[in-house]
Amino acid sequence: SELLGVPNDILERELTIRSFMAQGKLMETPLTAEAAQSLALSLGMDMYAKLFSWFVERINQTIVKHSREVGSTNAWVGILDIFGFEVFPVNLIEQLLINYANERLQSYFVQQEFRRVLAEHD
Repeated sequence: SELLGVPNDILERELTIRSFMAQGKLMETPLTAEAAQSLALSLGMDMYAKLFSWFVERINQTIVKHSREVGSTNAWVGILDIFGFEVFPVNLIEQLLINYANERLQSYFVQQEFRRVLAEHD
């Protein structure tokens, strides 16, 4: 809660109680432990995605600024995040497919990067 700038009690309340309007009245109902855990996980994933995007953007801004200073125009960084948030009690076909897709993406990314670097040096 400290990193979010939200007091502990408010964050706890937001993650454990569902608030909604019904007939003009504010209604509240406690979330089940499973629903609260799912909500907390979703918040964590969203925060991770936003932080990851911010991080890549900041790196690219710095690289572009430096590139312009040295006269280059084609500099950037790309980060392929293939780790993911898959959480399965038992690994079934879904996990196999996710892992396979991740491996294919990584392989494609590496091949493209090697081609780009080779083209620069030819």
